[in-house]
Formats: sequence, C-alpha cells, structure tokens
Amino acid sequence: MTLSVKAISDEISEHMRRQSLDVLTMRWPRFYEFCERDRIKESFIDALVAQLRMESILLVRGHAVVAFVKDFDFSPMR
Repeated sequence: MTLSVKAISDEISEHMRRQSLDVLTMRWPRFYEFCERDRIKESFIDALVAQLRMESILLVRGHAVVAFVKDFDFSPMR
C-alpha cells in the first residue's frame, strides 16, 4: 500500500526538523521509492505541494533531484 500525501509530508518535515535542515534533496529514483510509488501523477505532486505548504516547505522539481526547501530567507544574498 502506498503512503498518503499527509504521511509523506509529515515524514519530510519531521526529518528536516530533526536534522536541522533548511534543504533536503532526493534523486528521482529515491523519491519514487520514498513515496512507495511506481508512477507519480501530477495530481499527487499538486496534493503534496499543498500539504507541504502547510508546513512552510516548498517542493522544487529538477531534472536530477526533488528538493524540499524551508520557506524562509535562510541564506540571503548580500
């Protein structure tokens, strides 16, 4: 059985909090494994983005990685 969007969001936010991380990255294969999915639909990503937003975490999709970033100015440009 696949993990729910809420469970995934909770796990990401708790891991970032426990490790004092401002940014967490996963390569795409690891992200699929972490979510316990073979395919990821856009609706799943949209739901995860909305759930993470409630924790003030942004989801950023790149070509090689998925990044989870705290939504605050932790590294301002000088």
